[in-house]
Amino acid sequence: MNSNRLHSMFGSRRKLSRDDIEKYGQTSNQELKNDIEQNAMSDSFEQDALEGWEDLSYDTSVMSRLDQKFIAPKNFTWLWVTGTAITCFIVFILVEPLFNPKPIDQPIIAAEPNNLPAPPQQIIVEESDILISDEIEEMTVRPAQDQIKPAEIKSDYADRNPTLINEINLDVEPLPTLPIEENEATSSIVFPHKAAKEIYLYDFKLVDYRIYRSRPTIKTKQMVLTGTPANQEGKAMNDEEFTWKDVDVPYIDYINKSIRIFSQGNYKKALSRFETILKTYPNDVNANFYGGLCLYNFGEFQQAIKYFDECLNGPYSNFDEEALWMKAISLKDSGQKSKAKSIFQEIEDLDGFYSGQAKQELQK
Repeated sequence: MNSNRLHSMFGSRRKLSRDDIEKYGQTSNQELKNDIEQNAMSDSFEQDALEGWEDLSYDTSVMSRLDQKFIAPKNFTWLWVTGTAITCFIVFILVEPLFNPKPIDQPIIAAEPNNLPAPPQQIIVEESDILISDEIEEMTVRPAQDQIKPAEIKSDYADRNPTLINEINLDVEPLPTLPIEENEATSSIVFPHKAAKEIYLYDFKLVDYRIYRSRPTIKTKQMVLTGTPANQEGKAMNDEEFTWKDVDVPYIDYINKSIRIFSQGNYKKALSRFETILKTYPNDVNANFYGGLCLYNFGEFQQAIKYFDECLNGPYSNFDEEALWMKAISLKDSGQKSKAKSIFQEIEDLDGFYSGQAKQELQK
């Protein structure tokens, strides 16, 4: 993690405090809420944190164990600073805190309410949301007027398919992967190549890989933080609670969260997650297409073109029109006008959704 990311979280600008979070959850004063929201809007990490605390009813006592773990006596100033930084870091980057009561296997014998142990609180922190590579951290988003924004993509999908599906449940045998044919052409789509079953999440089109892969999962790392209620504080803590552990997350859950992050315009975190998918499934058309859009919005045109080519050269044709159009736009914006013109002509000849826009580009 580079210094820019650390500065964005621990810089001189006023950050959300635990008191802010508590007040936000408890007050009915809309003006005060607006002030806190405006303060959070200046940083995407704090927006995520404020959103995440909603699932914990804005109760910051979940952090008490971290305080006990990391805040040392006054004569160990350096350790105190480190502990405080870690505590603040975990609070500010929370994306999707989960509140999961520990399951109880045996029936509870009637007892006085005050004698019942309070259930622990758990927060799951995902590595790909926090430890973003230096390469991605150093990318700078293009000016708003030059971006392809998520709202524009959803608008295109809606124009072509008014009936969007939010989620479907399928239980069929996986289909074999189609062979990939090598092709050196600059822009041509590679065949054999066919449309796969689709699913729409947050109104974004995706190939539903649940029916083409056997129990697809994404390999990543998670840290589970357990908060101890106030009446149980002081008990010994296990160092293993604060270490990353390898996990396999169901693909549908991982891509669902990734698309939500992309839809919010958080391209760095979204790209980090799409690249995590590609480590497991290099030809994943969903991760290649939306990852390519993130790269385009960073002005990383050559890398974006590679991602769009992966879509065009893969076994499924669901993103052919979009990927070919974005490849042409990327070539044009990178100064390769001759290659871009050739693809614009191909798009116009295909007489598809982007043919009219391609014709306009050829007339410029």
